[in-house]
Amino acid sequence: MKKGCIAFLVFALLFSSAMAEGFDLSNMTLEGSPGLLSADRSELITDEPSLVEKATDLLLSTWKNKVYGDYAGSEHGYLEIVHTQITYIKKSYAARDLTGKAGDDLFHNVFCVIDFMLLSDYYGSAPYYVNTDYYSSIIVYRNGEMEAVSVSPFKRYISITYRTDFSEIIESVHDCGDKYNAAFNLLDQ
Repeated sequence: MKKGCIAFLVFALLFSSAMAEGFDLSNMTLEGSPGLLSADRSELITDEPSLVEKATDLLLSTWKNKVYGDYAGSEHGYLEIVHTQITYIKKSYAARDLTGKAGDDLFHNVFCVIDFMLLSDYYGSAPYYVNTDYYSSIIVYRNGEMEAVSVSPFKRYISITYRTDFSEIIESVHDCGDKYNAAFNLLDQ
């Protein structure tokens, strides 16, 4: 009885809020409503300048708070973006059911991967800056969430599967070149 009442209340709340916002609920069932309640409210940004800007903000925050925050080798926290590349994942690959094979989940629900080539003072070697290839990838999920990862999912895929053929995974690659290049002293901010 309680479950029935709760389901009715949930449906009534969803119906009233949906009607206020003009949603079509003609095909909705009670079985589908719990997913709506727990769904993330993030939105996927698809225009590249906004996508890269949001990814850059996450990259800078990760380097300032995690990388340089955990490692005190750098005086100013220098980080320079010298190249940006966006790799779009095929929707059919990202949306497929997981099979349990090694590396299978690396691109699950992924919209794209933004890889930055970075120079940093990670080792405290300024004025000589190095590409550590550490926390240089941002994964953008289909629900709009982003995640900074220490190792590119493509490199992880190769190390797990020993496969370098990404033709079934990659939709397209956009090489942005130096369009988003910038330098930051993260610890001085």
